[in-house]
Amino acid sequence: MAVVGLGSALSPLFVSGTLGGASAATSAFLLVGAAALAGPALVSWSFGRLPTGNTPATQLAVANTKGFSRRLTSAMLPLALVLAAGTVQTSLNLTVERAAERQLVEGLDGTLILPGEADPTAFSRTPGVTAVSSIRSVPAHVKVDQDEPPILESLTWEPTTVHLTSELSDPGVTSGTLADLDQPDTVAISQDATLETGGIGSEVGIRYGEVDTTATVVAVFDRGLGFGDYIIGPATVDSRNLAPDSDAVLLRASQGDETAVAADTGALTPAEYAAHAPDESGAQGLSQVLLLTLLSFFVIAAANTLLMITSRRRGEFAMLHRVGATRRLLLRMALVEAAITGVVAWLIGTVASVPAIFGSNLGLLGWAIPALDVSTFGLLSVVVLILPLLIMAPMTFVVARTRSTAPRSE
Repeated sequence: MAVVGLGSALSPLFVSGTLGGASAATSAFLLVGAAALAGPALVSWSFGRLPTGNTPATQLAVANTKGFSRRLTSAMLPLALVLAAGTVQTSLNLTVERAAERQLVEGLDGTLILPGEADPTAFSRTPGVTAVSSIRSVPAHVKVDQDEPPILESLTWEPTTVHLTSELSDPGVTSGTLADLDQPDTVAISQDATLETGGIGSEVGIRYGEVDTTATVVAVFDRGLGFGDYIIGPATVDSRNLAPDSDAVLLRASQGDETAVAADTGALTPAEYAAHAPDESGAQGLSQVLLLTLLSFFVIAAANTLLMITSRRRGEFAMLHRVGATRRLLLRMALVEAAITGVVAWLIGTVASVPAIFGSNLGLLGWAIPALDVSTFGLLSVVVLILPLLIMAPMTFVVARTRSTAPRSE
């Protein structure tokens, strides 16, 4: 399991783009699974070589951790998943944002960008401006599955934004040519979109409002995060009587005149424009909702596991009471065990996250400093370290009150 996890973290070396980044992110779950499978043996081996401490509570806690290694493993697994899943997913979202900004900046062959309501014709006569082009788009739906039965046809259409070609933008064509978009009902698609619609020569169902069309793929490009998954030409706009929205106006100013033009027009640089570009698909918001739901499930599972594990120790506490352990000693022992559980879970979650974050970054940004969501990592670290203390100590106090109850014989 560990080998498969590390292998998936290195998948961006062979599969580029969003698919490679997403594949690398799954390594965190595989590595946590590997820790769960090897956990009992690792815990028993490692704690068998640690000093037991000077206090009775610490000695009992370390002995319990070694002797009941399966119990510790089952307690730390959902906690480790909380940290690994949350950190990797939010860091992946941050990586995608940075990759989209980079692709947009690299693909815009201009120096200044104005709001969409600006008049391109007027700025073409501005001194210092050598080229002007509008960045336009059309809301649409794309059919991503051609084989669904008619009763499920509505589920096969996904909302998207179809962009128009621009003289001052380069989406990074890898096959085909954008010149073929001069024909009606043709489309260029991103490398990621080929997984759903196919490559050059395949047909894509596109719905513009109430108008359904079938467009032929004539080019594939690799800057889909920055320029969207679908690009059409003016011929398709004219033939289908579409009304594109003007998103921005891109200017190319001669060197030395950029500052004067920007001061007169309030234009943004490509980097500034890319940093504030909206998430057109709404996928970011959906991803956050799904992540919050997943983390809530993991936290509930972790709390439930800690409660069950502690409540089942009534017989153990009764035996310890008979050999001299007081309720206070049992409570201190539980606090030490809770701290050990939280620390081990934090270590596993952190170690499992590192390959996934590096791999995702490699697939989307190349050899750059990894994007880490420090705030989410810090918040989830507090949850992982504090939750065992909040669950195990109070539950031990309750169970220890019935310490005189001996375990029943089967």
